[in-house]
Amino acid sequence: MSLSNQKAPVPSLPPSVHARALITWIAIFPLVTLGFFAIAPFAGDWNPVLRAFVLSIVVVPVAVYLVVPQLMRAYGKLRARQTTSSTAARTTLTTAPTSEAAVPNPPSVLRLNLMRGGYLLMAVGLMIVKWPLLLQVASMPAIEGAVVCILTAVSLLAFLGLRYPIGMLPILLFEVTWKVLWLAIVALPHLIANDVDEATDQMLFSMLFVIPIIAVTPWVYAWKRFVTARGDRWTRNA
Repeated sequence: MSLSNQKAPVPSLPPSVHARALITWIAIFPLVTLGFFAIAPFAGDWNPVLRAFVLSIVVVPVAVYLVVPQLMRAYGKLRARQTTSSTAARTTLTTAPTSEAAVPNPPSVLRLNLMRGGYLLMAVGLMIVKWPLLLQVASMPAIEGAVVCILTAVSLLAFLGLRYPIGMLPILLFEVTWKVLWLAIVALPHLIANDVDEATDQMLFSMLFVIPIIAVTPWVYAWKRFVTARGDRWTRNA
């Protein structure tokens, strides 16, 4: 067989900064959580800086030398599996006539599955926390009852996102937007003034779960789809 008939290997691209951030978080978060529970019985009266120092001595080497490389290998295998189908799909889109709306290329299969993970996190989390409160909505103040109903509706739409991750993308954008606004407008001033009460502290902890949602959201696609692409027509003749 001649060398000209052999297919050149497809060069593997390094993970994007968003993928590396998500992989690192997936490695760090469980280790830190387990570490906190492990040292809690004998480190309760330690200085917080000392607890963080001891925890980092264990967590960082384990994550850097063991967990992250394994996750990177798994990520590389997933990328290799979807490279052929993704390339074929993009070739078809490139050769097809360009529409006036200039619809951006859809995210890769890997990104779609990461988005499904974000939808699942939202749906299950809200189902556990908010669905039991539906039985008590009638006795709640009006605004609190409205919040429970709104978040319950969001959880149902998030379940729908498992089937249609692109179609339900605004749900991810809504989740990120309102939580980032709350962190910036409500939590940050209290943190700066060092007067965070118990209710705000509990809310702040729950808001941190927006980090994986930010990581899995296809921001480039969302920008092209909702900002730079041509919008839907306003009149019949547009």
